[in-house]
Amino acid sequence: MEQPSKSRIPLRSDYGRGAYIRRIQLRAQGDSVRGELEDDFHHFAVTLWYEDARVSDVQGEEIRVPWTTCPESVALIARLRGLPLTRSLTAVARYTDPRRQCTHLFDIASLAVCHAARLAEGGAAERKYDISLPDRFEGRSHARLARDGEPMLGWLLQGLRILESEPKTFAGRELSDAAFNRWVATELDADLAEAALVLRRAVFIGLGRQYDFDRMRRAESFAQMVGAACHTFSADVIGRARRVTGSVRELANEGPRVTPNSRCNEKK
Repeated sequence: MEQPSKSRIPLRSDYGRGAYIRRIQLRAQGDSVRGELEDDFHHFAVTLWYEDARVSDVQGEEIRVPWTTCPESVALIARLRGLPLTRSLTAVARYTDPRRQCTHLFDIASLAVCHAARLAEGGAAERKYDISLPDRFEGRSHARLARDGEPMLGWLLQGLRILESEPKTFAGRELSDAAFNRWVATELDADLAEAALVLRRAVFIGLGRQYDFDRMRRAESFAQMVGAACHTFSADVIGRARRVTGSVRELANEGPRVTPNSRCNEKK
């Protein structure tokens, strides 16, 4: 099937007057961690159980999804069973192929793994990330991340290059460079590395605000922008993936609905 050119991908007429918002909430209770992620395009949750410093079980939940094939990936997150608890998000990604998962469900499950490991080291039972990325003007935006209500990272971006940053250690880094993840994993402490990878992901996903997804009926319309990045965009799935119209929310106006709760803490 012919792939559309980038110029044929429908754009939003109101882009430039809003902001992309993402919230991630993690909460430990007993031998489990509840994780929930919400942004303009997605809302997923996981509950992860652990025993003897390993993931004993993990269950996913799709709450708001962009494509009809996204719910199929919920069962795939069970591939994390047996994973040793780790503070490293990159270590989780080496355990199973993230490209065969839902990107966002895998992200929140990976953060739940790291949260369980952090708790074992005496960390707090709860953690919350709030990320904002204003619509770009002349290619620029200022991405910000707060952790537990306190500002932690600020990146002035030109395209995907960090021009200025707080803390300054990120200035000059290129987010599209594969070396960024390696540098983060080897040179930064675990908490700062986790926050940097959370913000990097949000920068990429936030670029989606410029597109009018409800005018894309089939996932093939967007495939050239993301490649085979996840379950839905895999070669054996994409042909049957259809748009869930009306699934985009304006969280900058409405506010995220993610709050600490325990409705998934009891194993089904």
